[in-house]
Order: sequence, then C-alpha cells, then structure tokens
Amino acid sequence: MSVYPTPFTVGVSAYTEGADDAHGNPVVTYATAVDVAVYAVAPGTPGEDYEVGRNPATIPLMVYGPTASLGSVAARSRVIWQGDTFEVDGAPEVYDYGPFSFAPGTRLRLMRVEG
Repeated sequence: MSVYPTPFTVGVSAYTEGADDAHGNPVVTYATAVDVAVYAVAPGTPGEDYEVGRNPATIPLMVYGPTASLGSVAARSRVIWQGDTFEVDGAPEVYDYGPFSFAPGTRLRLMRVEG
C-alpha cells in the first residue's frame, strides 16, 4: 500500500450534544480543535438550496486525508482551514474498500454559509 504525503493541516473540533437547556433543547458544544494532517483541501461545487427572501453565499470545501485521521470525524463537527470555520456536511466518505488493496483515504464535505 502506498503512503501519500500530508502537507496540509486543518483543525478539527468535535461536535457534542450536552444536557438539555431550560427549553428542552440539547446544548451544543465543540471540543478544542485538534490539528490533523491531510492530503489536500479543494473547493467544492455550490448547491442551489435557497430560502425565499434570503441571498446566502454557500461556500463548499472538500478535505482529503488518511482514513486514520478523518474516518471518525462526525457530521456537524467543525473544521478550521486558513482561519475560516466550516461545518462537516454528512458522514466521512471512505474510499478504502476498492480492488487490489487500493486505499486512497477519506473525503470530508464541508460547508459554510454567509448571509
């Protein structure tokens, strides 16, 4: 199996739900960000989910890295890249189960909405 270089670093802050607040809603907290080495960070393709009367800028980002580093990152966790905070959109996409022992790693789909 090949070992790929991990020249980039992102901060990963785990999402957790705590006890309920006074209204019965879970209190959301994020752990302190941990540095994770990754293969690449690349722009994604923006979606077209719009709400009436709102003009948001949806900024997608993809992070590629080893499954050992990214495979356990949960949806709604936060990733910090170049000073901007993105939220993990869905479960990690693990591509390690292909033929011929080819295990390229995992992709995280990130999203940030402005506006």
